[in-house]
Amino acid sequence: MRRYFTNTSPFADSGKKKNEFPDAIALLSLEAYAQTNKTKILAISTDKDWASFASNSPYIDVIEDLAQGIALFSPNTESDALCKVISSKIATAEWEKIQSQIEDALPDAIGDMQITAEADSSFYYEPSNFVEIEFIEFDFEKDPDSNAIITPIQRHHGGLTIQAKIKIRAKAYADFSLSMHDSIDDDYVSMGSASAEKAIDFDSAILFTIDGEIDYKNPENTEPDKVEIHSIELLKNRLTVDFGYIQPDWFDINPDDERY
Repeated sequence: MRRYFTNTSPFADSGKKKNEFPDAIALLSLEAYAQTNKTKILAISTDKDWASFASNSPYIDVIEDLAQGIALFSPNTESDALCKVISSKIATAEWEKIQSQIEDALPDAIGDMQITAEADSSFYYEPSNFVEIEFIEFDFEKDPDSNAIITPIQRHHGGLTIQAKIKIRAKAYADFSLSMHDSIDDDYVSMGSASAEKAIDFDSAILFTIDGEIDYKNPENTEPDKVEIHSIELLKNRLTVDFGYIQPDWFDINPDDERY
């Protein structure tokens, strides 16, 4: 509780701190375990509060990239060579089937994300519990040589799990309830609702598994038509969308419109 009221990590100094209790419990439990067992723990997270907590903890290290963390424990030269070949070709027409399978899986993956709606308004506002995300397109994030950023995660019987970094373009939709404070009755009076939409771009990483006729010894001989892709997973599971300034929808009604 002391950390909560003093805004000490893992609690941020702004935002809805009550939502951070699960993370706080996880971090403090991990730290206690590491301290008891005289060991260190490597955590993978893009959460800035996790990183802040780790910077002050001798028992927990945090890095953002899953592939980087896996590589620290299980380097594989053949898998690295295969991923280098794939990274130079996956964005080409030759690998269009793989691109299409990733694209088909992303709408559902994005729909499972925990999305927080924020806005600015002259009124008190409360966002609805559901933010709709419409997937538009994705592209692979490129390195300085214009190759997709792809790294091996785990090689197993018949296949290889891979991480790829991608950029996603989408559109977000949300509804807000608006109100004003009535100082006489000391109550909040409804001012209606507002619907908002926002075009968004965000980065993420995906995991997917490939199998089929893969030539690990001579990866350049691997033919994309003989490669299958499975288990596509979006690693980013939280997103905050700022919808900008909002006002009641009825503000937009034109009283001179013949319908009114």
